[in-house]
Amino acid sequence: MASVTPERPTEGPQAAHTQPEGLETPSQQYLRTSKRQQRMPDQLPIPFHIGGGADNNKKSVTGAVNQQIQEAQRTTQTRHNIITTLAEAIDKCMEGYTSPTEAGIAKELRQRVIEALTTSLHNAPGATNKPATIQRTWADVAGTPKAPIGATGNGPRPNTRRSTQTGKATKPHRPVDGRILITVPTATRLKQASPFAIRQAICAAVENLALPDIPKATTTQTGWAITPASRDIRDQLMGQVNRELMIKAVEGEDARLPVKWINYAVQGVTSAYRSIAGTEIPTTTELVAQEAYSQTKQHPVSCRPSRHGPNTAGLTT
Repeated sequence: MASVTPERPTEGPQAAHTQPEGLETPSQQYLRTSKRQQRMPDQLPIPFHIGGGADNNKKSVTGAVNQQIQEAQRTTQTRHNIITTLAEAIDKCMEGYTSPTEAGIAKELRQRVIEALTTSLHNAPGATNKPATIQRTWADVAGTPKAPIGATGNGPRPNTRRSTQTGKATKPHRPVDGRILITVPTATRLKQASPFAIRQAICAAVENLALPDIPKATTTQTGWAITPASRDIRDQLMGQVNRELMIKAVEGEDARLPVKWINYAVQGVTSAYRSIAGTEIPTTTELVAQEAYSQTKQHPVSCRPSRHGPNTAGLTT
């Protein structure tokens, strides 16, 4: 038997297919992918709808909102009808009180009822079932100091209120003096009448005035100081007719509103000044008053030198 040596395969065009394929370069991968994409037919995205389209959504939202609005309108109209009926009943009831004392008390109660019904008129339906909230303005929010980081509890906060314009601490607002000062002669003051008697006399003299309209009366060095319950009542008492009736009721002489007096101490005023002719002219209070008006355009009510007199340099306050 003859042994035959196997022949090696010849290298040719098909030789590359008998070897394992090597790794492709990125450019070759991209080319093959692009060809596959070109062979694939064009595919459109599947449309996706929610809730049956925009028209259905619009209709459902509009219907729900309109239903809520109609219910709120019906409830509000019912509230207004009840409040109107209640107000008419109260007016009819108040017509029976005609005496001065009854009219004053009825006036006070009528005002309170008006405030209560007006508040109920503006309250939204169902607001009574919700916790009450305090309405705050922008000024309240800006003026409330913030608690330091990490601070807890309901303890008092430091008063760090500042002005939003200047950055300086604002002074507390002083209440307006709403009293009426009645001057009474000395002989009448010596009778030492009771404050309650003074209030009674004024309410009996002035029409449509009751004791709640003058809740306070105190003695002063010159007579009485009565405190009306409101600014409107004070203006009513200071009218020309009621003012005379009030003064006569307490056997007084005059009635006026408090005036805030301001004192200015002008230091370093020379006791005399030299004229053009060279003569010494004393500085009188009339000359000081004239100069005060020329500088401030305000006439001083009283102008007087200090009781200590001029100092060693001849200057007076």
